[in-house]
Amino acid sequence: MKLKILITGGAGFIGSFLSLYLKQQLPHSHIIAFDNLSRRGSELNIPLLQQQEIEFIHGDIRNSEDLHMPFDILIECSANPSILSVRNDPYKNLQTNLVGSINCFEQVRVNHAAIIFLSTSRVYSIHELNNVSLLEQDLCFDGQGFSVNEHFSTASPISLYGASKLSSEKILQEYAHDYHVPSIINRCGLIAGPGQFGKSDQGVVALWVAQHLFQKPVTYVGYQGKQVRDILHVEDLCKLIYIQVLSFKRYYGEIFNVGGGAYRTASLKQLTNYCTTVLNQPAPNYQYNPTERPNDIKWYVTNNEKVSQTFNWQPNKFPLQVVEDIAQWMKQNTLVQKLMKSL
Repeated sequence: MKLKILITGGAGFIGSFLSLYLKQQLPHSHIIAFDNLSRRGSELNIPLLQQQEIEFIHGDIRNSEDLHMPFDILIECSANPSILSVRNDPYKNLQTNLVGSINCFEQVRVNHAAIIFLSTSRVYSIHELNNVSLLEQDLCFDGQGFSVNEHFSTASPISLYGASKLSSEKILQEYAHDYHVPSIINRCGLIAGPGQFGKSDQGVVALWVAQHLFQKPVTYVGYQGKQVRDILHVEDLCKLIYIQVLSFKRYYGEIFNVGGGAYRTASLKQLTNYCTTVLNQPAPNYQYNPTERPNDIKWYVTNNEKVSQTFNWQPNKFPLQVVEDIAQWMKQNTLVQKLMKSL
């Protein structure tokens, strides 16, 4: 298959990994990585992309003119994914997450193209998630077999970030209905893996590995480090998107929950154990901050049943393997070490 694929946020963590993966799987296709390079560290990915003959375009989805180019499919990976950054600068982030997405949808329509839109599990109701019956154990909260499917409540509050993504989903579904735009919406949970520069507001697994690797202090914020997420390795996500690229014309605004699922979960305390095991060194000094951050949740686990049945896909890598891959990447790259030490 020969396609022209535009990946917005293409120099970021997911976008760059996906660009390289699709180029490997579809070597005759024209892959374009489109990015405004606003996130620190994304500039380091440009030489890697260009070495594999992936075109890089410096642009911003907030400027509709930057997107004026022909393509067959757009994969939208460019959102600002942090709950905290949206809270601190709502206008800038809503411009990217909502207005920028609309610009992408419109160019898809004009090009008679298709789109795979990466949304988020944060569209689900914070109150309803925090009302899920949990069993508190020594290292984690336990959802006792429950997981979140696509029918879970999206009632407010869901945070401004979640609201921007949910609004974009709704608008894309209208494009699918009114203009017959082939479209897939992936509500992604916690994505992690090599290539991610973790910070306190986003990329927690990479941050946790870096803090342990460089023996920097660790802080459990709220819930005593027992808060749980399922973790999906970025390579497993790319495998799914590749399958979706091959069958994108069959779907029009269909929503799929995408995550590691019930067998790939970890709390912050469990992540600490994984890090000490993989790095073979003691945990750094840690402290508890009992103050819960705004819009935080104790527990989230993805129900993958629909996406697995539809695309015959299952994630492969477990949290320990995710930590191993991140640690190896950090150890092998001196530029990465320098950047992570400064964050």
